[in-house]
Amino acid sequence: MHRMRHFFALAFILSSMLLSAQDVLDNISRGTCDCLLELDRNEYKGEALQMQLGLCMMKASAPYEKELRKQYKVDLSQLDAGAGEKLGELVGMRLVGVCPEFLQIVADMESEPAAAVVEQVTATVNGVVTGLRDRQFSTILVKDVSGRTVELLRLEHFQNADLLAGASATDVKGIFTYTVKELYDPVAGTYRSHNVLVGLELE
Repeated sequence: MHRMRHFFALAFILSSMLLSAQDVLDNISRGTCDCLLELDRNEYKGEALQMQLGLCMMKASAPYEKELRKQYKVDLSQLDAGAGEKLGELVGMRLVGVCPEFLQIVADMESEPAAAVVEQVTATVNGVVTGLRDRQFSTILVKDVSGRTVELLRLEHFQNADLLAGASATDVKGIFTYTVKELYDPVAGTYRSHNVLVGLELE
C-alpha cells in the first residue's frame, strides 16, 4: 500500500512537470502568435518578417526564462550558441497547433517584397550632331530644327551608337532618344540632372 501511494505521488509529480512544460511552450507560442498578428503583413516580407518572428519569440519567452533553462536547457542569454535555434524548433512546432495563421506567415517569409518599378521617361530631339566633347564620358552636341543645341551624355550602348564615335560622328542626322538621370558631379560635390542618350534612329 505504501509503495502504491509512492507510485501515485511520483506519477502526479511527473504529470505536473509535463503539464507545466506544455503550458510554458503553449504560452510562449500564443504570445508569439499574438505578436505576429499585430504586424503589418504588407510591410514585412521575407527576411524582414523572419526577423520579426525572432523578436516576437524572444519577447514572449522572456517571462519564462527560468522555466526554459530548467526544463529545456535553453539559455536566453546564449542564443548565438545554439539556444536560439533550439528555442525556434520548440516554439515553431507548437505554433502550428496554436496559431492557425502561422503557416501563411511561413509562406510570406519565403517571398520577398516586389521591387518598386521605376518608369523611365524618355524624350527625343530631331537634329544633327554638331560636335563632341570627350572627357571621362562622351558628350554629343545635337542641334535641332529650331537651332537649339542639346547636350546628350553617352553612357550606354544602343543601336547605331558606334556612329557617334570619333570625328565621323559630326553631321550624323536622326532622332536622338534620351532620358534624364541624376548623376553625381564630383567637382560640384552634388547630384545634377543630365540628358543620357539611349537611342538613335537614323533619317
